[in-house]
Amino acid sequence: MEPVEAPRDELAALVEERGYVRAPVRAIRVTGADAAAWLHDLVTADIASLEPGRSRRSLLLTPTGRIRADLTVVHDGEGFWLLQETSQPDRIEAMLDPYVLSSDVTLHDATDEVAVFSIPARAGGGRAVFVPAAQGPGVGAMVAPGDPAEAMIDELRSAGLV
Repeated sequence: MEPVEAPRDELAALVEERGYVRAPVRAIRVTGADAAAWLHDLVTADIASLEPGRSRRSLLLTPTGRIRADLTVVHDGEGFWLLQETSQPDRIEAMLDPYVLSSDVTLHDATDEVAVFSIPARAGGGRAVFVPAAQGPGVGAMVAPGDPAEAMIDELRSAGLV
């Protein structure tokens, strides 16, 4: 398949579910007995009702309501992933760390441990996926970086995705 040339064509490929994105995100793992309640108190999305395999876009605000960070919160059944686009200057884990205090919460920067993709739902296969994807239509998938991520890209391209 020919490479996509224009941003408009790339957007059309995503909307028409014939494209994929390797998301440029920071991936922060949040675990611990208090993780759900702690996140629910700190971000704008309803984390308490977030089911495993689901994601929600959320904001971290200042006390006066200014946006500090825009992120996607993913519940994987054992904990949460905070996915923040790397274009944002302030790192979400640095902003949240002062609020851990005595809560049973652990923050771990796993950015170098996962590759995050937004792919059409039909391409999800047996991968660990979450809905909706951080980048829009389709599902999100996380795999190990390096060879597993490259293998996923090869598979997606072989399926005709751009």
